Amino acid sequence: MIHEFIQQGGPWMYPILGVSVIGLTFILERAWFWFTLWLRRDLRLRRRLLHGEQPARGTRTSDPRTEVILDLATYPEDPDLALERAQMLVRDSRTHLRILAIASGVGSSLGLFGTVVGMSESFKGVALTNPEVIVIGLQSALNTTVLGLVVYIICYVAHAFYSQLSVNLGQDLEEELNTARRALATRGVTAGAPTLEVAKA
Repeated sequence: MIHEFIQQGGPWMYPILGVSVIGLTFILERAWFWFTLWLRRDLRLRRRLLHGEQPARGTRTSDPRTEVILDLATYPEDPDLALERAQMLVRDSRTHLRILAIASGVGSSLGLFGTVVGMSESFKGVALTNPEVIVIGLQSALNTTVLGLVVYIICYVAHAFYSQLSVNLGQDLEEELNTARRALATRGVTAGAPTLEVAKA
């Protein structure tokens, strides 16, 4: 059924399929990034650091978010170190999002172009009073439209979803850094700037 759907859509279906494969590849890559970030979380250490607890010498963690706070707790005199690590993590979370945005636009554009080509073929059939040509043209127009819209919707939704996750991550990191800084201040440890702003990376 899928093979027949693609054949009826004509040659414009193949570039749309190519874009869909690219989009799906980066959707899965971003899903893996967020999944591994979730798997590596170290909530116990993070909570201790947010309460201002001094980490033991040589403390390590595989959680990138907790590592940001650990840098601040270990080197409170140099808050830029933690801030740079936080900004780097946020930048990593935005990797390949532009490709998803491009894939959604290209997918919809190719679908629209296939629609125009299919309708043009249908009009030729009308001029020739050939019902078979009309049906083939309409099938091509409809199938390319459907596939182009599917690619657009999937890539657009994925881009919006991952972008929001990235925004949330930046806000969480900023809040955690400032919470840790205030906790350090209650112990009499100065942690540099009054507000650490991750979002201005």
